[in-house]
Parts: sequence; C-alpha cells; structure tokens
Amino acid sequence: MPLSLVRAILARVVPFLEARWPTARLYALHDWHAHDGYLTRVMATSWEQLSTALASDDALRRLCSDDTRVYSAIFPDDYGFYVRFGFVDEWDRPPSALGVEWGDFDVTAAPPLIERIQALIQDIDAPYLETRQAKDFFDRTFAG
Repeated sequence: MPLSLVRAILARVVPFLEARWPTARLYALHDWHAHDGYLTRVMATSWEQLSTALASDDALRRLCSDDTRVYSAIFPDDYGFYVRFGFVDEWDRPPSALGVEWGDFDVTAAPPLIERIQALIQDIDAPYLETRQAKDFFDRTFAG
C-alpha cells in the first residue's frame, strides 16, 4: 500500500497503543523474518521517537531499512503487541504503484486488541488489510 497510507494507519494505531501502554518500556528492532531470518539486536525506543517518525512520509521512510522485506518492529516490555512496518522496494510493488513510495505493516496481538485496532481504522480505504492467525502469517512469510 502507499507509504502515506501506512503512515495514516500508524498515526491512529500508535496513539491508541500508547494510551494502553503509557509507561511501558518500548523496544524496536529490524525484523528480518521475511527477508532471511537474520536475528538483530533490540534497542530501546519511546513513544515520542515513534510519533516523530510519523510526522511525514520521509521521516517514516528514514526509520525503515533499505532492505526489502526487513521491517521496523516496535513492542512493549510485556509483549502485548508487535507492530511491524517497512518500505517495499520496486520489485515487490504492483505495477500500478511505480513511482509511488510503497510500504507495508502488520500487527500481532491478542484478538480483542486486534478487533479494537480494526474498528479504529475501518474507515480508512485500505483494500490490502486482512486478518490472519499469527502463526500462519509468520510461517508463511519466514525466509530463513
């Protein structure tokens, strides 16, 4: 989906998650699960840093890896959610998206939280959104 749409969705999802985990320690990593399975180091981050990255498409793009299918991932210390987003290179975009910054995102969480997130973004025209069991999703996308 266009990176601007990923950012619009995250601009709703991030404050929603922050309201539920306001004091949690927040962590970030580059998730190579779909690229080659490489394990990376976890870094501390904050809601403020994440909000700053959502200020523009360029700021969000700078937070993403240049490698295709390598996602920026955010999660709290209790692992209550796992949000991934990333840049999609020209080889993984539909032909109609040439010349448009393209991105992707997913959220892994307990079903009640996913339902709340779906309700939060239901009015955004995002035809690429789908719901799937986490194990199915990660088994299908693992490249390692």
